[in-house]
Amino acid sequence: MRGRYRIAAVVGIVAAAIYGNAQSGANAAPLVLTGAISLPNVQGRIDHFSFDPSNRLFVSALGNDTEEVLDLAAQKVVHTIGAVPTPQGVVYSPATNKLFVASAKGKLYIYDGTSFDLVTSIDFGGDVDNLRYDAAEKCVYVGYGDDDTAAIGMVDATTNRRLPQEYKLGAHPESFQLEQSGGKHLRESAGLEADRSRESEDRSDLAVGSDAGGELSDGA
Repeated sequence: MRGRYRIAAVVGIVAAAIYGNAQSGANAAPLVLTGAISLPNVQGRIDHFSFDPSNRLFVSALGNDTEEVLDLAAQKVVHTIGAVPTPQGVVYSPATNKLFVASAKGKLYIYDGTSFDLVTSIDFGGDVDNLRYDAAEKCVYVGYGDDDTAAIGMVDATTNRRLPQEYKLGAHPESFQLEQSGGKHLRESAGLEADRSRESEDRSDLAVGSDAGGELSDGA
């Protein structure tokens, strides 16, 4: 039987979960359930979400091989991107109007943010999972691979090109975050720490350390 899913629309959830603007402690305001959005054509497991400031939510329906596009104001599904093999991580770039969808089958798919036509795909070789978007640099960080192939790669959101720099990990990057201020800092759930300060403008180079002895590679 085809399962039916509903996504709760919660006041402040996008700001809290994506932008980290939620306050902590006694000053934290409670989340308030305001409604639910039905996903009538989705079955199987749902994975990552991504928010578009123009009030759209992108939902990776991993078990359904689709990326669902929701209009939060209208509280309905407005588009479905089909034939996405096991979609996992997803991020939207407002500056370039592109949607980046990670596939467990090893590719990163890039879609036009209006028509949702496929722009291109990049083959990372295996298990493309978590994605993070650096709005300041218009760069997508891509967690992929396992064991010796595991790394966090980088894609230029403007040119759609994979950049030569990557963080070698030695274990699959199940989750990582970008620091919201100061020098770019990555923290991975298994213990990776990568400090980033690039020598372009006010940033410098990448330095990486991990419990598994991670290193920075220039792709050579």
